[in-house]
Amino acid sequence: MLRFLTGIFMLCCIWMSAGAQQLAFNIYTPADGLIDARVQKIFQDSRGILYFLTRDGFCSFDGQRFQNFTQYQNQPLSIVNDIIEEKNGLLLISAFSGMYWLQDNQLQKDTSIFKELKEPGSILPAGPGEWVLLSNTGTFLYSQGKLTPLYTTTAKGLKEPLQFDKAFCYGPSLIGTSLSGTNKDYQLVLYNRLLQKITDTLRSDQPFDMATYNNRLFIKINTQWKQADLAVLNKGQLLLNLMPVTSRRPVENFFIDKQDNYWLFDKDNAVYRVSASSGKLNSYTSSNGLPASVSGIFQDAENNYWFIVNGKGVYKLVQSRIEALQWPGNKPAGIILNMHQSADGTISLREGDTIRTVKQRQFTERIIKVKPGALQTFTWNNKWRVLYNDGQLTTENSTPIRFARFAEGSKQISGHISYDREGRLLTAGDFFAVFAKDTLTTSIPLPYFTDRVIADDNNNYWCFARNGEIMMYTLSGNKLVQKVRYTDNTYSTRYAIHWNKDTFCIGTRNSGVVFVKANSTGYQKLNTINTNDGLSNNFISGLLKINHHELLIATVAGLDQVYFAVDTTVEQLFSRTGLFTGVRTMAQKNDSTVIALADNGEPYLVHLNTDNSNAATPSFFFNRISVNGITIDTSVQQSFNYNQNNFRFAVSAPSFIDEKNIRFILSVNGESKNAAHDSRSGDFELSNLAPGNYTIRITALLPGYNSENKTITYYFHIKKPFWKTAGFIVSLFALAALLIYGIFRNILRKKLERQKIELEKQEAIARERTRIATDMHDDLGAGISTIKYLSQSAPFISAGVQKENNLKIAAQADDLVDKMNDIIWAMNEKNDTLDNLVFYTKAWVANYAEQHNLDATVNIPATVPSTIIRGEKRQHIFLCIKEAVHNIIKHAGATRMWLDIEWKENKLHITIKDNGRGFDGKKASSGNGLANMQKRIQAVNGLLKIESKEGTVLFLTIPV
Repeated sequence: MLRFLTGIFMLCCIWMSAGAQQLAFNIYTPADGLIDARVQKIFQDSRGILYFLTRDGFCSFDGQRFQNFTQYQNQPLSIVNDIIEEKNGLLLISAFSGMYWLQDNQLQKDTSIFKELKEPGSILPAGPGEWVLLSNTGTFLYSQGKLTPLYTTTAKGLKEPLQFDKAFCYGPSLIGTSLSGTNKDYQLVLYNRLLQKITDTLRSDQPFDMATYNNRLFIKINTQWKQADLAVLNKGQLLLNLMPVTSRRPVENFFIDKQDNYWLFDKDNAVYRVSASSGKLNSYTSSNGLPASVSGIFQDAENNYWFIVNGKGVYKLVQSRIEALQWPGNKPAGIILNMHQSADGTISLREGDTIRTVKQRQFTERIIKVKPGALQTFTWNNKWRVLYNDGQLTTENSTPIRFARFAEGSKQISGHISYDREGRLLTAGDFFAVFAKDTLTTSIPLPYFTDRVIADDNNNYWCFARNGEIMMYTLSGNKLVQKVRYTDNTYSTRYAIHWNKDTFCIGTRNSGVVFVKANSTGYQKLNTINTNDGLSNNFISGLLKINHHELLIATVAGLDQVYFAVDTTVEQLFSRTGLFTGVRTMAQKNDSTVIALADNGEPYLVHLNTDNSNAATPSFFFNRISVNGITIDTSVQQSFNYNQNNFRFAVSAPSFIDEKNIRFILSVNGESKNAAHDSRSGDFELSNLAPGNYTIRITALLPGYNSENKTITYYFHIKKPFWKTAGFIVSLFALAALLIYGIFRNILRKKLERQKIELEKQEAIARERTRIATDMHDDLGAGISTIKYLSQSAPFISAGVQKENNLKIAAQADDLVDKMNDIIWAMNEKNDTLDNLVFYTKAWVANYAEQHNLDATVNIPATVPSTIIRGEKRQHIFLCIKEAVHNIIKHAGATRMWLDIEWKENKLHITIKDNGRGFDGKKASSGNGLANMQKRIQAVNGLLKIESKEGTVLFLTIPV
């Protein structure tokens, strides 16, 4: 450590001479969604979401979307000073306008706990579940949902509110800065929270500043940063020591990251990073892309560095796995003319006449003079060889190897050399040649130019020509024999490698990478990777298989790394770090690094894996799920009605290594829908889902994490419409059955009713006929018999008696006519109405009473309804009245009678009264007249009541 600190001092003395390398930064401004370019602080919660606090509110950023908070209930938040996470997902925010809680993207102002705070400032961690809050009204301790003001006791024993501008908590100690009096007497105060008293004070005519990193406290006093001795601090004293990093240039500000690297800000806000492990100095200034107005640095959980630039937003330093290749001794590599990896893994790089080789991380150098036209310089069978563009193979001394020239007619040869399973050298171009032990074994012309010959596991030679011809050869003796030949004109091959068994990986000119399956029995295209999947370009210049699930692809636009896991993930290694150049060829140095040769000859060292051993693994969660536009609880499985079938899923994967190239794959498994969707925004919409059970799986493919993908799942159920449920269908069938039963029963009932009515009608007709016959027999038969008798006796009686008989015959005939009229009236259906009954009865009573010199008064209603009343019932009522009138005339000896007919409540009320002598009910009951009346009234369901005192009164009540 001492050696490291000493080295830093020397390094800091030469800041101005530190080399500047152009770096790649991602810039975030209001144009990208940032709420305000005046960022004051950056915070990251336990889920990995970043929060940018500005002078105009704050915003959250999960890598996929910004969510801005500028006001609450139409009131501006204004300056946001600090933010802490009280517990998982619950954030406490300090703003000029008050204290706020944020959970699940919902902002709520606290007007109860923190009502005493005015213009709150910093929130300082003071222990488990405890925080110290600074405000313009004092300093407060927040613990377990309670706010307690902190006081200090003066020399006179008075309590005064504790007031700090900046502060730091360490155990029971609170170190703060304040301005005392009006003479610019700046104070650094050590306060004991348990004793509620100030234990030590430092004063200065310059403002103090404070910074805390990795549980260390640094104080700026008189423009110089010093480190506080925490051991002495616990004893109630302030002791400031020199910082480990010192220099002759003043350090305006600084930052210490989690790896203990120091980031130093000079007076011009240029930033210099001093490595904790090597002492190496890197500069971050305007010369390499960072503006000269950096006010702070934040390191997130993935070890990304975020630079807060005054008034210009935030700059994120892109993590690069690419660095310029250097020779031992930190000597920069020059322009490499060609590079080749031999069968034994040795990498040869020719820089001018100097050949450098790399094998097992060991560099060696050798001077080899070559003639013009050299394509490759390489080692083969532990000897240096040079391949020229005319097909000649020479030693390192330019001595041609015997029988090494191609056959006549060869025009072009490819610079891509390969080897078979037995170490033979294979060259391609217009001719395919096989070399063994520095001797040309055989060569054969090819139908079209072929860039590279591939040997499979069985030592079959495959040639993928640029015109789409595919040939497979075997070596029989010293001759090449063609075994199969296929044609695929959908792509033009530029580079090919053997993947496994009978599968080949083809780099094309304009179709990206194509995987094919080829053997002696057939040919099949499997799948394709192109710019739609994230490739930097579809013109492929080289391929390098790292393992069964990783592939490096060189294109004319850069270098891409492909991972095969749940889905194909492409990471553009060059472009994302600001390096825009094509790659000619690649060679694998070891398991973790590859050398890539750019088009301009510059070699780059590519680290296959990101060193994030101490970085947190990004979380992946549902940010929001809404159904028909209403947000729902994402933590529980839910069931929805049939019309709640429009879903929107927003997911968050807070990874900031390369957030713009994170891919999300949604798979939907349901009873009526199975689909997959791909997105880079993290937002998915599913509309008009049919009823059933659904499983939503979303996978995040995170650049920088190789094949480590994350998947989250959400289950839900959409109910069927009630008219499609089993209960409803059963009920519907039951209802239909009941309805059918009811209809048939009603039809049958009506049929039976019709039959009954018909039967009753027939019975009524029969009864009516019987009644008529009876009436005719009873009423007319006796009268006719009397007339017959009187007529037959005429010849045998005297004239005087005959005269009397004639009168009797005439009277009997009149009586028969009346009775016949009554019978005819009762038989006529036209008279089957109540009004006809009433009017007929009135007329008959008036006429009959007049014939017998009886004074009759008949009262009927002013209006009588035309209610139907059948003949038999009508006749029973009429004959009852007729019988009553006969009795009055025949037996009562009355001179006056009254008949009152009333109609109310669907009943006919008839009152018959006379002024006669009355009668004895017991004696009268044996007569036929009253008995017949009683029977008739009972036949029509009526009531008959008789009162006889001074005259007789009959009360008839008949329902109609």
